[in-house]
Amino acid sequence: METKNIRNIALLGHGNSGKTSLAESMLFVTGAIDRQGKVADGNTVCDYDAEEIKRQITIAASVAPVTFAGKKINVLDCPGYFDFVGETLCALRAVEAGAILLTAKDGISVGAERMWKALKAANMPTLFVVSKTDEEHGDFFAVVDALREKYGSIVAPVTIPTSDGTGVIDLVHNVAYTTKGGKTVKGEIPAADAGHAEDLRMELMETAAGATEELMEKFFEEMELAEEDMIAGIKAGLADRSVVPVFASAAMQNIGTEALLQGVVDYVPEPAESAGPVQGFVFKTVSDQFGKYSFVKVLKGTITSDLSLRNLRASSTDKLGRLYTACGKKMTEVKDACCGDIVAIGKMDWKTGDTVCDPKLDEELPAVEMPPSPW
Repeated sequence: METKNIRNIALLGHGNSGKTSLAESMLFVTGAIDRQGKVADGNTVCDYDAEEIKRQITIAASVAPVTFAGKKINVLDCPGYFDFVGETLCALRAVEAGAILLTAKDGISVGAERMWKALKAANMPTLFVVSKTDEEHGDFFAVVDALREKYGSIVAPVTIPTSDGTGVIDLVHNVAYTTKGGKTVKGEIPAADAGHAEDLRMELMETAAGATEELMEKFFEEMELAEEDMIAGIKAGLADRSVVPVFASAAMQNIGTEALLQGVVDYVPEPAESAGPVQGFVFKTVSDQFGKYSFVKVLKGTITSDLSLRNLRASSTDKLGRLYTACGKKMTEVKDACCGDIVAIGKMDWKTGDTVCDPKLDEELPAVEMPPSPW
């Protein structure tokens, strides 16, 4: 896998906003799993710890890699309850964007606000996912209005629910994703939604045009942007936080999941590619009944199983153990991990926040700053 084909994104937000269900839906629709679990049934990929199953909440950040449109997307399902905010802040060091979930019924929660502040402080690209659009009294457009009132016109819907509730409309690609029985097909926008969708598409076009001077000039000349120009504008705007895309989702029904995955591929920045001596950041360590693992975001070079890496905190050089791709508790052995990817390394005596690198390097990365308690 090449760096340009990797995307890393964290699912953030208040407890019970649907993060784990969305991760499960992403795994299911991409074929990473053949049976879709439910938080209430205690059988999801990401909430596998006994306490998580018992309490039906996420306690530790989990990695759920999926493959979509030829890209590897590392999805990090993060805790929503403030007691476990350390897990979330560490996970942010491993991604290039954060997706904040808010439910269509409850709107902007305290957890969503705090995640917005955390992403803003880190100057990290941010998108919103309005979840549970299928719930009674849910109102996607009311949530979008509330977001715009709070954060301004940079908030821009990219997918919206169809009026019959069976799917979503992708305003950029001008297509509807209709989902029945958990299966999704792409097709024409329903006639009942065509006028509203066109109005919102023109708004989005204007927002995308504002991301760069070149696109703005093009828009003023032609009063329209092509699909590829809209994609380029939203991607540029997301990168510098001048555009905050909004997506619609009803993950338990797999509604909106494929359109969101397409959005991640199209708009989320790929990791910065840095060749040369290896450098990585340990953003998570696990020692439980499944083994001892250090989760590393590869920042430079390629990590291979035959390397020795220096731990700058401990001033020690360690021969690597086996390398794994983690999907919840399932570990799949791999030979290497390229720049930008996430890898779990077995049986290392490393701590969260450690910088590990080629023995010739001496550049220690900043530790994760924890907020004062209560956060």
